Amino acid sequence: MDVNTLLLEEEISRFYRKEKKVPNKDILTELCRKNYLENAEMKRLVSGKTIDIIIQEIVSKRNVFNYFSDFVEKEESFIDRQKNGVVFTPDILVKYIADKAITYWKTENPDKTLSKICDISSGMGAFLNYLDEKAERQVQLIGVDKKDLYIQLSEIYFFSHRIELLCGDSLFQYTDQLADCDMVIGNPPYVRYQNIDKEYADKIRKKYFRVADGNFDLSVPFLYRSLELVKEGGIVALILTNKIMDSDYGRKLRSVIENEYCLLEVVDFRDAQLFADKTTYTCILFIKKSKNKKDSVVVTRFKRNKDKKNILRLLQSASSYRVLTDEFYGSRWNLEGKMEQEILRKIHNNGIGFAGIFDVFQGFRTGANDVYIVKEVTGLERDFIRKYIRGDDIKGGCIEKYKQIIWPYKEQENQLLLADEQDLKKSAPHVYDILCANKDKLAHESKTTWYAYLRPQNMEIQSIPKILSKEMMPVADFAFDEKGEYCFGSGYAILPEGNMGAGQLKVWCHILNTPVMEFQLRLCGTVLHSGWFRMLKRHFQELYLPAVTESEMVDLQNRLEDGSKQENKIYFNDYVAGKFKLSDKNKRDIMSYLIDFHLESRAEQVKVDSIIMDGMKLEEKEIYKTKFMHTDKRKDSLYTDLSDKERELYYPVELTQYNKLHVIDESYRNLVTFKESKKLPVYSWYSYTQGFSEALVYRLLEELQYDGKGIIFDPFCGSGTTLLASAKKGYTSFGTDISPLMVWVSNVKLRQWDVQKLKGAVKQFKNTETGYMASNGIAFESYMEKAFSHEILLQINYIKKWIRELKENQDVKDFFLMALVGILEEISHIRKHGSHYRFLNKENVGTNKLNISVIDDHADIKDIYIRRLEKMLDDICNTKLSGKGEACCCNIKADFPQKAEFDIIITSPPYLNRNNYFAQQKAELSVLEMVKDMKDYKELVNRSICSHVDGIMPEIPESVIPEVNTILEKVMRLKSNNAKIPNMIAGYFNDLYEVLKNLCNNSKPGVRMAFVVGNCRWNGVVIPVDHLLCKIGESIGLKPQKIIVARMKGNSPQQMQKYGKIKVRESIVIMEKEN
Repeated sequence: MDVNTLLLEEEISRFYRKEKKVPNKDILTELCRKNYLENAEMKRLVSGKTIDIIIQEIVSKRNVFNYFSDFVEKEESFIDRQKNGVVFTPDILVKYIADKAITYWKTENPDKTLSKICDISSGMGAFLNYLDEKAERQVQLIGVDKKDLYIQLSEIYFFSHRIELLCGDSLFQYTDQLADCDMVIGNPPYVRYQNIDKEYADKIRKKYFRVADGNFDLSVPFLYRSLELVKEGGIVALILTNKIMDSDYGRKLRSVIENEYCLLEVVDFRDAQLFADKTTYTCILFIKKSKNKKDSVVVTRFKRNKDKKNILRLLQSASSYRVLTDEFYGSRWNLEGKMEQEILRKIHNNGIGFAGIFDVFQGFRTGANDVYIVKEVTGLERDFIRKYIRGDDIKGGCIEKYKQIIWPYKEQENQLLLADEQDLKKSAPHVYDILCANKDKLAHESKTTWYAYLRPQNMEIQSIPKILSKEMMPVADFAFDEKGEYCFGSGYAILPEGNMGAGQLKVWCHILNTPVMEFQLRLCGTVLHSGWFRMLKRHFQELYLPAVTESEMVDLQNRLEDGSKQENKIYFNDYVAGKFKLSDKNKRDIMSYLIDFHLESRAEQVKVDSIIMDGMKLEEKEIYKTKFMHTDKRKDSLYTDLSDKERELYYPVELTQYNKLHVIDESYRNLVTFKESKKLPVYSWYSYTQGFSEALVYRLLEELQYDGKGIIFDPFCGSGTTLLASAKKGYTSFGTDISPLMVWVSNVKLRQWDVQKLKGAVKQFKNTETGYMASNGIAFESYMEKAFSHEILLQINYIKKWIRELKENQDVKDFFLMALVGILEEISHIRKHGSHYRFLNKENVGTNKLNISVIDDHADIKDIYIRRLEKMLDDICNTKLSGKGEACCCNIKADFPQKAEFDIIITSPPYLNRNNYFAQQKAELSVLEMVKDMKDYKELVNRSICSHVDGIMPEIPESVIPEVNTILEKVMRLKSNNAKIPNMIAGYFNDLYEVLKNLCNNSKPGVRMAFVVGNCRWNGVVIPVDHLLCKIGESIGLKPQKIIVARMKGNSPQQMQKYGKIKVRESIVIMEKEN
């Protein structure tokens, strides 16, 4: 804790405890000033600053806000926190929810103006505080909280004049002030029904009778109230307990949402913990007030990560997919992706309902285990002692241990009844003495007899054969009580509804323990942290079982007698998968799905493969080896000239198993660059150094056996080469890109033009005098003033004004803007070079090195511009586009275009070369006004693939791909010229993993994909991007088929000088989505 925070804490605490109110800013300032002047040590620590500056820092908005979040929690008792549901929302989560909510508002209401946002449980005002900075100035902000302390703090420290703060209960008050808002946003209190005052609960149940069902959580009425308050088309964005999505008490609320509103997106955090020192399972719902449903609901989830409390890293791992609305709604909301849904569909179609075969029973509750459970049974009467187990006594499908429990019950006339007290005293005096010694503890007002169990339910099943189960488990773990010798408290007993022999029951126990059944159990149950899951009785009722025939049952019983334990595990899993008609790929998908949970639940800190694999099922080991273990064979290496030491240092991961896929083809050498397209009509409109050629697209379409009928997709479409090449052949295509500039360039190239209109407009411009116009403020102003002479910049502004005032449609204006963008480099002092522009001035060697001339500072650019316009007109006249193509802005590592379908992918992800492609686009982004300021620019950069060091990267250089972690260990052994390089590498492959998973989840079986990638070296270490891409693909259901090696590239002079030369591949990886 820093000195300022210590001082702030001291003054706030002292004043609050004395005055019982919050000090306003003036009072706090004077208190801090007085304390500071009296503290010599403080003076020494902050010397060099004036007192006023120091005090201003201490009582700054952010400092006070952060401190009070902690302070309030300390002041409130644990009981108060349970009752009020006090959970403060972290800043980064506030930003995530608010930004996404505003985006939804703008998308869903393109012709409306956002004017009113409410937070009806505003607390310390985190959401309003952020929205005050983010939302446009006309937006009114209203916050309500029933706790006066929070309103005091908010009024004193945090808000501008446009924020209205109300103290009261928003569930029952302020309807007029809150009604007809455009958006309700926030984090309503998490209060369980048991912690809600009974009178208040009854009041809620009366007013919110449509949704307040059963033991409702307080977030239920808050969500319903929010939905009531927004106007038609309004957005509700709340972070809530995820029990709303599958609990019995949430059923009515879910029905209301399903029938009366439009659910846009569910962000499911599963077991990730978002709030410090609180175990909560949360989700975010984005709902539009509209009865017009979407065809699908967006589901956003996050990859499993050991560090579940690092919210930044968690949000960076987001991955979204769509679930069809008809499949989403039901007794519980179905959030599963395509892989899970495909497997569940087969299970449901080919299985039989659990509920028709078995029933589930809960155990008894003694109410005083410390009395009834005895450590020493010597001398105690055995007729009144039983073996007792709890759920955690079951391990590995067996009852690992048990305790001894006093059993004051006897079977009388085929009924299990409580033993008569006199009979107990006579038949079991030692047992009776123990009970009598604890009579005061055992006596309970709800008991009719003092020594009876508190809840003696299902006592009659305790002495018969049964399947026993935990309630919470890390793996499917069911044990068979063959002789009925164990009684149980926690957990469940599973018993047949009809007659079933012990041998048959044992078979069913083995079936329940299979990975295929565990997959189903996890999807029916509730996710818990650390890889565990929870099964309630209602969850079991949703299961489907294989339809076992009589003859198969006999065979399975014989198998249990003859086979080893390990062999039986594999045999039973294959049997169950076969009955459900699951393919081999389905089985691999199941194992891949489960392994992540098992590794987390069993060995959170273990890193050694042999230790992790110890105790795994045999089939799990094979999946683990394929998915996680890096095994290179020296004899299969393509780099035999490297010594063992050099391989260890510079090529620690080769993934030699993919060498057999190599096809060396030098004819691709120039096709993987943009060089051949620079002079082609339309392609040449925008110089895109990172692109590939038109000819490559045609070669790859042939390679992928494209028949001309399907849809071609480029998820990193850049300047639109794939789309334009497809359109020229009459094919249908679409693309996505994170850059609004690239999407605009692609779409302009794909336009169907009215040539006569264009010619008329060009003629009009020719007759216009050269003009000059000052700017009213542009993005990257200092950069632009350095990149262009003052006179040329004035001419650019004038041309923009002319285009803006041109009385033609947007197509014509875009044509002129494209021409302007196309000449920017030519009329500037800059040239695209690597990841940035090279400035060409007299002090820079760039002019001589690149052998180019620079435009005169006073040149008239009109002739250059007209030549470009005429060249573009010629291109249009000589280029026929008979196909359809379109590009859209999309962060493909997290989102996916709605209703997007495709048959072929041709793309090139950003290379791992530290190039921030947006840095090359600054001039264009500024001229086209696609970014307002550096904040906008930074947000774009942060959403891009982590192939550079300018955006958000993992705080710790750690990848989800083990081979990458091996590479990182070598990269980090030497000091790099940029300390962020390891973080960049980790982030790059984490992003690639998310991209491929997103593509795989949203593609049909049989879709073929071509990825142009380049290997690289960092700190001398070779990073085989092509092979790692294959490894990632295999782990998620893509089958690598071929690696076309287009060329071998050298290394940078710095790399060769330090580490010697090792050539690296530039390749095209061909993969296919498995059936």
